[in-house]
Amino acid sequence: MHSFVLGLIQMQFNNSRSLEDKQRNLKRALTMIETAYKSGVDLVCLPEFFSVGSWISMGKPMKLVEPFNGPTNAALLKAAENYQIHICGGSFPTIQENKIFNMGAFITPKGIAGSYVRAYDRPEYYTLGSTFPIFKTEFAKIGVIICGDIFVPEISRGYSQKGVEIILNPTMNAVMYYDRFMAAARSRAYENLSFVAQIDPIGVHPAWGEMVGGSTIFSPEGLILEQAPIHKELVLTTKIDPNLEVMKVNWNTGHQFYRVALQSIISKLKFMEIDC
Repeated sequence: MHSFVLGLIQMQFNNSRSLEDKQRNLKRALTMIETAYKSGVDLVCLPEFFSVGSWISMGKPMKLVEPFNGPTNAALLKAAENYQIHICGGSFPTIQENKIFNMGAFITPKGIAGSYVRAYDRPEYYTLGSTFPIFKTEFAKIGVIICGDIFVPEISRGYSQKGVEIILNPTMNAVMYYDRFMAAARSRAYENLSFVAQIDPIGVHPAWGEMVGGSTIFSPEGLILEQAPIHKELVLTTKIDPNLEVMKVNWNTGHQFYRVALQSIISKLKFMEIDC
């Protein structure tokens, strides 16, 4: 890993019922991406369902679903090209092979590198995925997990075993779940010696209540590196420094050692039942 500047877009979005609502959310996201660019970011990340908000609770209007190579990702790609930055495009309801996915794009100045799909929970609303790409940028190996996927330790552990250094977690986190998301992200960072960034929006979820922001970047020790205030729309920026001292050693040189050591322990684990 090399030092780079990460930006988390803590945006206020509306729950979309129409294409006009969706376009307003996209326009707001693009404005904040421009702000992030002016702040000197190398990588910026949007929240889950940033363009549609609580699409599920709004009745899942099909007119808001679009192909992966549709207008939303085209607009994000143009921004990445214009600003010469990387964009983790949160997610939006995406149709592919006649199925709807909770899907996002990882975009570089050279083009769309690939997609990622939510894998856990809500199968009644969209098709769940099971493939987790690793985006090998010039500054870090990056993995993306959408919202509740942070509660599945095996996903982050799998990323760690493949050498992923930072995990991005775009969410639509509401107040009633906020502490659980924070605890899960902190745990995924500490147990895998990885940076974890959780991107939370501002708005209202009809079923879960208020979404207040509080986006957070955790260090590989599970400590808060940077945290956005609640109820405030902003781009949270921080320098991800591989020379950070973790567990009294330089993380950049110790990461591989700890990753291999952890895998060695896991591979030898045995469990047995004892009748008492």
